[in-house]
Amino acid sequence: MRRADAILDLGPAVALSWRFKGECLVSLERYGEAVKCFEKSEMIGGPGTEDVFLWKALALYNSGSRDTARRLLMKFLDSDGEDPELVQQAENTLRGFGVSV
Repeated sequence: MRRADAILDLGPAVALSWRFKGECLVSLERYGEAVKCFEKSEMIGGPGTEDVFLWKALALYNSGSRDTARRLLMKFLDSDGEDPELVQQAENTLRGFGVSV
């Protein structure tokens, strides 16, 4: 976690810094904190953030906010996502959550 914090100290306006910290927090099962990092990453945006919503959905689901996680993925799918790989990942994640797609 120290490395993620050090990266953020150097680049707090870099979306990937927030994404990296969020991923570290997921691995530590600190899901609520991870969601906040992914939201910050999404807010900044830019390259490498296209699939942050998948990480956010995973963190939400594992934190017990399962309906919110499902809605997030469904919203993406309803938006006619243009990237077939992201569509496939969102569908696979929903299936992992027990939702028929």
